[in-house]
Amino acid sequence: MSITSQEKQFRGIKIAIGAAALATVGIGRIVWGMIPKKMQVASNVDLHRFSGTWFEIARKPVSLERKSFHHITYEYHVVAKNKLSTNLRYQTKEGRVIQLSGEAIVKNPPDNSQYLVSYTPKVLKKPKKTNFWIMRIDEVYQVCLVGNKKRTRLWLFSRQPTLDACIVDEYLDFAREQGFDTDNMIFVDHNPQAVPSKIKMLS
Repeated sequence: MSITSQEKQFRGIKIAIGAAALATVGIGRIVWGMIPKKMQVASNVDLHRFSGTWFEIARKPVSLERKSFHHITYEYHVVAKNKLSTNLRYQTKEGRVIQLSGEAIVKNPPDNSQYLVSYTPKVLKKPKKTNFWIMRIDEVYQVCLVGNKKRTRLWLFSRQPTLDACIVDEYLDFAREQGFDTDNMIFVDHNPQAVPSKIKMLS
């Protein structure tokens, strides 16, 4: 039986689709192979030195923090063994100050570099839990890089509202070496708007 030109064209399309699919799989394997299988994290983190206020310098997009938020800070305090209180505070674009409280449970003592944060604001039906890994922190506890195992979340923190561009580049280069995409980093404006007389608490 002779093969029509239409059947030949159809076979050619199937071959092309199959080749494209194999190429995609191959590229995916190559990209996956470039990502370090084990992420480097800090060791022997002193929770008391880690405690205090951290200014968020930059982050990957996250639903809890809108792009329009200003003057974002995280505050930690040791409240029990392997447990810290945590407060996320930010200003909306209208200038209102919002505070979201929760707790952080250390998952890998005594290294203290991995912790689970749970926020329980009234606006949420159930607690929101997120795993954080302290990837890098300087010797004097002034700069800190935090991410997660899936490489979907990344924060750069500093004790001061501004950070030298060279230090920012150094820490983001380190994040890229660990397999993070930093092209979509959001940098925070720490020039607060008019501060209202009342802080709205969400927990």
